[in-house]
Amino acid sequence: PQSLPRQYHVAHKKIPYADPKTGATIPKEKLTGNTGIKLESFIFDVFPQAERLAAFDVVRAEEFSPVKNKTGGDSPATARQMFSDMSVAWLEAEGATVSAASGGAVVAEVSPLVSYCGEGLQMFAGMKLKAPLLVQAECEATSQQLAGVGPVR
Repeated sequence: PQSLPRQYHVAHKKIPYADPKTGATIPKEKLTGNTGIKLESFIFDVFPQAERLAAFDVVRAEEFSPVKNKTGGDSPATARQMFSDMSVAWLEAEGATVSAASGGAVVAEVSPLVSYCGEGLQMFAGMKLKAPLLVQAECEATSQQLAGVGPVR
């Protein structure tokens, strides 16, 4: 909206570019320094506009995993891993054992419709669970249902 501040922060970045002689793209991996700038705005830029503001001091590893990059750090993969690690910790705190089905990475998800912060998972006490694992409420659609296979409950 027009009422929001137009404040930008300059971030110096390695930005792929076309070689003017050959026209070939020089990829980010081959760049030795920054080649451009990116203008960014952040959620906190609107704080001065707020009539009331509340902030929470939280454990970053439990509450925040930014997704800023396609791969590597701060990517969808790291956010997914953080959520998976948290879900496994919740299940193990209730006495479950979670292991990978085929010796791979343990990937698990506890739906927020089942548990918001680890509560209500006592039914898993003593269970040996194999990952990948999805704990979801009956009212949630399965991936097959979302893909159009079978009825949606």
